[in-house]
Amino acid sequence: EPLMFMSAATEHRVSKELCPDGATKRVTEENKHEYLQLLVKHYLCDDMQDQIRVILTGFWDIFPLDILKNSGLTHRELALLISGFPDLDPSDWRANTDVNSEGHAQLIGWFWQMVEQMPEEDRAKLLHFATGSSRLPVGGFEAMSPKFNIVVEDGEADHLPQAHTCANQLVLPAYESLAMLKTKMKIALANDEGFGDL
Repeated sequence: EPLMFMSAATEHRVSKELCPDGATKRVTEENKHEYLQLLVKHYLCDDMQDQIRVILTGFWDIFPLDILKNSGLTHRELALLISGFPDLDPSDWRANTDVNSEGHAQLIGWFWQMVEQMPEEDRAKLLHFATGSSRLPVGGFEAMSPKFNIVVEDGEADHLPQAHTCANQLVLPAYESLAMLKTKMKIALANDEGFGDL
């Protein structure tokens, strides 16, 4: 049986055309890359559109899209509103953090001092900034994988902190004071990208 521009049927899904007239368009050596691109797009994006649309419709019934866009909320703040604020114990966080900061022990001390002084909401924002999640895994900081880690980079101390969320990594420039660290961190946490064009 020839392969057509159709998704495969399963016990939960019917086969669908991947493009107009997909049921009659045969996969050939010349168009196999187009077929694979359409198939991947279908499975990763299009196949969930109905479910995503239902979830968004329900969400927008509670929080209309125009109000959401004009609210000034960042995606991180919305995640915190939906999920709540976790209990983030600074001592546990510190005990389960790897630090790569040769010659910058004072800066790391300032960082933990800042974390201890932060309100719970700001700690959750910091965790979300560095890891992509404002919540901890079931086992807490100890179960985080990869382990939360801080890297200090020499160079421009006027830069903002950066994060590599896939690696649960916070990158701090070599700030020269606690006040500078707090100011730069506050700016970084306050200026996350918003919702753009939903």
